[in-house]
Amino acid sequence: MALRNEYDAIIVGAGHNGLILAGYMARAGLEVVVLERYLEQGGGLDTHVDPHHPGFLHNMHSFFHRNLMNLPWWRDLEVGNYDVEYIRPEVGCGMLMSDERCILLYTDIEKTKKSIEKFSSRDARVWEEIYHRWQSVVRNVSEPMTYHPPIGWDNLKSFLKTSEDGREFLTFADRSCDDVVCDLFESDPVRAFLLYLGDIRGYDTWSERLGWLIPHMIATGVNPQMARGTSHRLAHALDASALAAGADVVEGREVTRILVEGSRATGVELKTGLRIKARRFIATSTGPAQTFVNLIDSGHADPGLTERTRGFEYGPIGPIFSINLALNERPVYTAEKHEPDAGRILLTVVGLDGREDMNELHHAHDEGRLPKKLFFNGTTPSVFDPSQAPPGKHTAFMWQLVPYVIDGGPRTWLKLQDELLDALHDRWAELAPNLKNPGVIVNKFGQSPLDIENHVTTMVGGDWMEGHLNAEQFYDNRPIPELSGYRTPIEGLFMCGSCMHPGGNITGGPGFNAAKVIAEDLGIAPWWNPVSLEEHLSGLK
Repeated sequence: MALRNEYDAIIVGAGHNGLILAGYMARAGLEVVVLERYLEQGGGLDTHVDPHHPGFLHNMHSFFHRNLMNLPWWRDLEVGNYDVEYIRPEVGCGMLMSDERCILLYTDIEKTKKSIEKFSSRDARVWEEIYHRWQSVVRNVSEPMTYHPPIGWDNLKSFLKTSEDGREFLTFADRSCDDVVCDLFESDPVRAFLLYLGDIRGYDTWSERLGWLIPHMIATGVNPQMARGTSHRLAHALDASALAAGADVVEGREVTRILVEGSRATGVELKTGLRIKARRFIATSTGPAQTFVNLIDSGHADPGLTERTRGFEYGPIGPIFSINLALNERPVYTAEKHEPDAGRILLTVVGLDGREDMNELHHAHDEGRLPKKLFFNGTTPSVFDPSQAPPGKHTAFMWQLVPYVIDGGPRTWLKLQDELLDALHDRWAELAPNLKNPGVIVNKFGQSPLDIENHVTTMVGGDWMEGHLNAEQFYDNRPIPELSGYRTPIEGLFMCGSCMHPGGNITGGPGFNAAKVIAEDLGIAPWWNPVSLEEHLSGLK
């Protein structure tokens, strides 16, 4: 595709948020180009083909997606029309413990309740009560809050106090997830399971202001879905949707500078030296420091703001080390002897036993070391989608949460990688013994936080959530207060990446919310129907 010298809009980065923003702006009649440094679009939606064993497909980053078909950008951009299909297994999530017990979360709340009853009949009742009570809270509060630019935490709370659903949200809003699970549930495994599900979403479960996540997950978020044909199908669909709207999406074009004239962003410069002008706006999906330190010449940005972007924190819970397997047979778990459904869990948590394990995990990250006990999450995609492996074969992966800086520095991973890969294999095989049988494993490889950072540069420190989610970097503090509205102090320059509210994961929230803000600033009447959060919350009773 031949690049033009000038466009209405330039979007830096073809991750899912950049592609979503491109879809909205192109359909609004703007000439849009998306510039991607890599040769594939999609960011963390990438898939690797095993180079030595053809037919084995490995989902390297994003895999577990939630509720996509009900999200506003999915409907508005008609993403489902572009050859992407989602699978939602009946057993969406489960925790397999060292003693062969398990907690299983089903699409059917009654089956979930029966599984939790094996640990605590009281907890099963509480879980069911929250599940039903929070359906309207999610619909009326937490989802609208996600798909709208922040209105200020204190301002938000004043609106929420006027409705029943808002007051229910506020019951949990200023507390930590750890405090909430200990208050609601008596079973130690149930507490640990919920805390872990929060952590693997990128939320700091020790931090205040995030306690609402626990009932929100119970109501909607514990039954994930997967894309048939690997996660990259979603990237292809978003790309096709943007192209159909008239946008140009150009891979292999690295932006090295954002050009500023006076107080306005006017274009970009590529690594090749080519300059492209932007008539109306530029939006970047890079992180705050990557934008203001790396892409903007120092004379064009306030030094104080630039310095504050350097303080944006990545991790510490976000980084992972992955073990990826090509297999002749699927992992068979010892828990299946007592519970056959343990072999057909999508999001599978392996080896977590109690809240003390979670405390040790947090301490290990704070101290820059591996946890004393390994436990992890992942799945065997080919159980649900045989196309991801050759006939009769399987692919599987597990993700261990680890610190980026370990034993003094990230380059320690170059020495630790093989050792940890073997340790994870051994630990996995304690619960799935056939993984040690001769001939079962076709290929095995790992990926460290250092590898992740090198592969996807916005995942600084290997943080696949692209920024710590805690009270200091949540909602109107994300990434820093001055940038939380998707606007920047430089006229015509916006931010749309996962460093923005609502954060990482495949929510599409940053791209969707940025589209609303940009349309307002450019005087574009939106062709879609963005909600006014203030009006919506004011109308609740």
